[in-house]
Amino acid sequence: MIGPDNPRDIADPWYTGDFDVTYNDVLEGCTALLKEIKKELLKLFFYTKHLKKYYTLKHKKYNLFVTKAEIGGINKIERKCVSMKITFLGAAHEVTGSCTLIETNGKNILVDCGLEQGADIFENQEIPVNQMILNVLLTHAHIDHSGNLPLLYKNGFRGKIYATNETSDLCEIMLPDSAHIQETEAKWRNRKAKRAGREEYVPIYDMDDTIGVLQQFRPCNYDEKIRILENVEIRFHDIGHLLGSSCIEIWITESGITKKTVFSGDVGNTNQPIIKKTRLRFMIRTIPIILL
Repeated sequence: MIGPDNPRDIADPWYTGDFDVTYNDVLEGCTALLKEIKKELLKLFFYTKHLKKYYTLKHKKYNLFVTKAEIGGINKIERKCVSMKITFLGAAHEVTGSCTLIETNGKNILVDCGLEQGADIFENQEIPVNQMILNVLLTHAHIDHSGNLPLLYKNGFRGKIYATNETSDLCEIMLPDSAHIQETEAKWRNRKAKRAGREEYVPIYDMDDTIGVLQQFRPCNYDEKIRILENVEIRFHDIGHLLGSSCIEIWITESGITKKTVFSGDVGNTNQPIIKKTRLRFMIRTIPIILL
């Protein structure tokens, strides 16, 4: 290992040549880099357009503090606790099983709840708070975005599912069809399992779970702002992927600060006679954070 007394250990697996680099050189370089990062964070978080509010930032790993002196002698630093957290539970490293958890003010919202399709190359994370999910926001009806909603219901979810009118209608066809496939596959597997003396295979959900979850849908119009929680508003925009598909604007207010995030869902499906073209101009112009 490289250290103060051993700056160039040939046996070190990361050694690539005879460079005059010491442990102290690396330490000084990292320190300078952290100072630059700290400077950029100050610009980003403190010198805002109106300079009305100032906040305290502490980076847990590198112990970066913003003090009164570092922001030009401001007499008062207002401390705010912004607790929103976004966790990607599915469709990370791959394109199926879309599922994202938003935590805000102790409340939980899912954006999509899709069934993983194809080869199980990457294992999606289980939803850690099934019964504590208050709302689901559904971008469109494709099974890799909606197919695990009956499983969510089976595990205790009884909240509201917000989707466009067309997406809600399509789910009344596609989710029962998915349940039928689950049940049919279970019967086929169990016939073989019985002959081989193996344990019974249980489908991940059945038709009863699907009928139950369909009662939780709340159809919405495009371009209509809707308040779903005291501190959360949403709006669906046509994204041109299939009938009813949408990107979702989400406004979340915490400690008096409102931030907007957009979940794009699947974007576009060109040259389709019954599907409108994707509208991206408003996204590029007005949205600070876009999650694809």
